[in-house]
Amino acid sequence: MRDGTCVKCGAVAVRAARNGIVMGELLQTQLRPNIGPDFRGMVRNQAADLWAFACTNCGYIELYVLDPAAIAFIAQNWAPVEPGESSPAP
Repeated sequence: MRDGTCVKCGAVAVRAARNGIVMGELLQTQLRPNIGPDFRGMVRNQAADLWAFACTNCGYIELYVLDPAAIAFIAQNWAPVEPGESSPAP
């Protein structure tokens, strides 16, 4: 998608927008750490621009975080997904 070609349909009809999808009422996306259901307390969020790439042919959308500090936050605070898993363990 980031090279201008849709990974789903192969069309060269991709558009991109920084913070092109609004999630909540904040102007900038906030990344949160992975927290368990029993967690009680405060967490530190990481502000990040969320780049959306969308195919205007089939409608497929991918989201990317391109800021190195935000990527480091994800690497440190999110649960890994092992190959073959569909989602991290609860």
